[in-house]
Amino acid sequence: MLGKLKSRGVTIDQMLPAALAIIAGSTAMCADYDWGPVLQIAFPSSKFKPGVRPPLPDKLTEAQRAVLEALVANELLWDPRNGNASLARMKVGLTDNRDGIQNAVKNENDYENIDGIADFQMAMVQFIIDSRRFEIEWFKRFKEGNP
Repeated sequence: MLGKLKSRGVTIDQMLPAALAIIAGSTAMCADYDWGPVLQIAFPSSKFKPGVRPPLPDKLTEAQRAVLEALVANELLWDPRNGNASLARMKVGLTDNRDGIQNAVKNENDYENIDGIADFQMAMVQFIIDSRRFEIEWFKRFKEGNP
């Protein structure tokens, strides 16, 4: 049904109450048939190429904001093991970072660092440095016969 609505050019504004109900009542397992097509209707300008997340719009409409709020509110849509759910989000430019999407919706479309990639990378670098220091110290003590 959603595919037919999409092919007929129905906008998210025209179907917002139904779209929000679909998202609220769905699970990650229904990404291909329920809420994934709703996201595609909500973000029609997204041009998806496999493996490449399209950019999000510069400014969200009120309907897009409502869709994202409903998406974030439904915990069942965020199973990290569900690749179809992740793909449904990727197709319209969304990440798998639920908190980042929620913050972006609240902060006037501030999508910068929505993935937290810079923070994650810095944490990983620090972890590697700390691990290497521990390894060096342990090896020194081992050579001295005092592990």
